[in-house]
Amino acid sequence: MTELKFEIVELEEVTREVGRFGGIFRTVVIARRIGPAGIQVLAESDEIEWRRSDGIDARQDSENGIRAAHQRIIQSLLARGWEPMGVDAAGRVVTLKRRLPAADAEAPVGTSRWRRISGKLLRLPGTSRLLRSR
Repeated sequence: MTELKFEIVELEEVTREVGRFGGIFRTVVIARRIGPAGIQVLAESDEIEWRRSDGIDARQDSENGIRAAHQRIIQSLLARGWEPMGVDAAGRVVTLKRRLPAADAEAPVGTSRWRRISGKLLRLPGTSRLLRSR
């Protein structure tokens, strides 16, 4: 009897500070596939720039932008056959699964362009920007 094999996609919001004196941030939503081929970035949203502010309107606008980016990635993954598997505290889908085709079950382990070092994500090729999870 063959074992069912799945690959998993995890969504993560990654935020980095870009303002010289603080208060300006950029957030990107990343979908990482975890499977026999290793960890690969499947989708990345555009960066959403926002400012730390006490104003409710400013915070709501940034949250709406991040939520919309998250939803676009989810819709794209659902259209490609991924199934929701887990949600976060706000009820947003953050984990999806998909059954592996038999040919992909023995694929070689690949590499990701992201590395987690001391709790921070580091984007490897082309940049040394340190990013932190939101």
